[in-house]
Amino acid sequence: MVIAVYAPYIDQIEASYKVAKKLGFEDLTALENFEREIEVRSQGIRQKTRMVDHSVYLLFGRKL
Repeated sequence: MVIAVYAPYIDQIEASYKVAKKLGFEDLTALENFEREIEVRSQGIRQKTRMVDHSVYLLFGRKL
């Protein structure tokens, strides 16, 4: 069994982590995802200078 949590706030990931641990999930991994667009022009490709500072927190785990 696997678990995947998508949350906009870090407090929600903390609570989800604690509940998942109590339910016997292991290999829990919490991530913060940043998003940055890529500009493609005739002159070349590069990262955009502006980006979203925060987009989402993720938690993954599995139950053996």
